[in-house]
Amino acid sequence: MQNKKNDWIRLSQAALFAAVNHFIAGLFMAIVLRQGLDTTELSQRLSFLTQYSTLWTIGWLTWNLAALFILYFYFCFASVHAENNNYAWLLRFAVLLTVAGMAIDFCAEAIEMGVLPNLAQMILVHSGSVANSSTEIFLALHRTAMVMTGCLANELYTISAVILIIASWPSYGWIVRGSGFLLVVAGIGLSGACLLNWITGMFLYNVVLLPMLIIWLLAIAYDSWKKAKAD
Repeated sequence: MQNKKNDWIRLSQAALFAAVNHFIAGLFMAIVLRQGLDTTELSQRLSFLTQYSTLWTIGWLTWNLAALFILYFYFCFASVHAENNNYAWLLRFAVLLTVAGMAIDFCAEAIEMGVLPNLAQMILVHSGSVANSSTEIFLALHRTAMVMTGCLANELYTISAVILIIASWPSYGWIVRGSGFLLVVAGIGLSGACLLNWITGMFLYNVVLLPMLIIWLLAIAYDSWKKAKAD
């Protein structure tokens, strides 16, 4: 009984930490990172990446940390729900999918942090064929990174969430179920928008995805805390 109580406490803490970190990462996305993404005109993006490369890197590091926190949350979630669950093997598989997603995420964000600011500087410093070729490389690498993180990694995170939600469906109320459902829908939509390079869709689905993720995490944190007290 004590071990189960500790598991619920750990899950509550993991969900809370993940929610807080995603809120911080979301603020960086809305305030900082958007200035270097496709929603901003190219010349302004290049200037921002050149002048504020450190701030740009810090912004992406918050998303690196968010991936680590969501992996820890998924691990805690799978652990607490695996006991006497017919979907126990699927829960463990969801964690492995998250590890794969995180690896893809880190590679994509490494391109954003470590490569694109230098290319942006080259484009602004040089002219002619050097600037043109650097611009083409910049756009191609950014597109590659966006497909990796927004489509591939996000799709793996979404599939993991689907597995966790289905496997634990009877254990939670309508807030967890409803926010989880909207989270999955927005996750699928975001992956599709990134694959199609639909900039407006990426923005709109992100506007839904991040709040639903935070609500889902906070609801699970509260529910797990109540279950820990009951035990």
